[in-house]
Amino acid sequence: MKKIDFVKLPPDKEIADAATSPVHTDEYNRQYKEWRCREGNRFAFSGKRESTRHTYVDGMGVQDNSPAARERSALQNICRLIALLVFVYEISDNILGFLLILIFKMFGVEISYSFHDSIAYGNQYAVMSYILIDGAFKLLVPTYLVGKILKIPPRIAAPVSIKSPWHVAASMSAASISFALLGALRLVIPFGMIETENIGMTYGVLSYMNGVCSVVYILFDMLLLPILFELLFHGALFQALRQFGIIFTIIFTALLNTVVMHDPYSFTIIFFSSVIAGIGIWKSGSILTGMIVSCQTRVLSFLYYYCEEMPELWGIPAIWVCVFLMFISGLLGLLALSVTANGNMGIKDYTTFITYKEKIKICTVESSMLAVWILCFTLMVIEIVL
Repeated sequence: MKKIDFVKLPPDKEIADAATSPVHTDEYNRQYKEWRCREGNRFAFSGKRESTRHTYVDGMGVQDNSPAARERSALQNICRLIALLVFVYEISDNILGFLLILIFKMFGVEISYSFHDSIAYGNQYAVMSYILIDGAFKLLVPTYLVGKILKIPPRIAAPVSIKSPWHVAASMSAASISFALLGALRLVIPFGMIETENIGMTYGVLSYMNGVCSVVYILFDMLLLPILFELLFHGALFQALRQFGIIFTIIFTALLNTVVMHDPYSFTIIFFSSVIAGIGIWKSGSILTGMIVSCQTRVLSFLYYYCEEMPELWGIPAIWVCVFLMFISGLLGLLALSVTANGNMGIKDYTTFITYKEKIKICTVESSMLAVWILCFTLMVIEIVL
């Protein structure tokens, strides 16, 4: 039998047939539908809301107003927005930090940056200020732009109420297992291309910080930074994209999160933790699930890095003991949750008017996203060379 890429919705389907959350209330879904139906919303599409299939526009000719055409247009507009966000993030990440260092140096403050170690060093208060300003700015500005441009109501963009605590716990257990397996794989592969999330700068900075600076830095790096990343990738952007299919959205946002970091040595753990966070958010109904998973992954990364420097425990390398405990804790958690039988991590996806193949083409070579992939790949190569 010939494999069908994806069955498309018929053109007379209602808008409510796509992206209706099975977890949230009818009121939540009504508000989401209102956002999609808002007049002039370039980032959403509908079914039979428009009666005409073709319209003549003076100076432009006949315009296709079919549901499939409107869906393509909405996805292309979101891709243009994503391209803008990525460029803002990368400019902030690669230019703002060096401007801050130059400003500090102008005032005689001792601070420098090592490309080889990817670490800032010098006066601990200057380093602390540099990290806080640079880290917050490069994430808060794109997040603000997403909300401003998409105009999704905050309660819809970042739902907080947890509808299914079972899926929060299941996501945490799955994250521990995933991290342990990838960590073990990294230990047995000699090429060093599978790493934990890049935590070297955290560990290196803490080696010379003390007192209040070290506490503030740990809280920022382990808690606030992951939360800001979740707001950017799993907030309004995630909610806008989910109308195109939830599996597509989970994979696409995870891939974006990975390439934006352009870290060639930690792409695996960033991708898989983001996938788990996306599934958890959709199943639990709360962005808090993604924040918890993201913070958990950051803490596990720090523990992994720390254990690599420790001596053997009972004749076994400490890092292997660490990986084993992470795996067992996650596995026991999933087994305990399976006994309750209150849910599962499976996803029931929904169809839209265009196929996955068309969506992938739009998100790769037929939109502004092509420039994003080229930019992030170039930055990744620079990371390897330097």
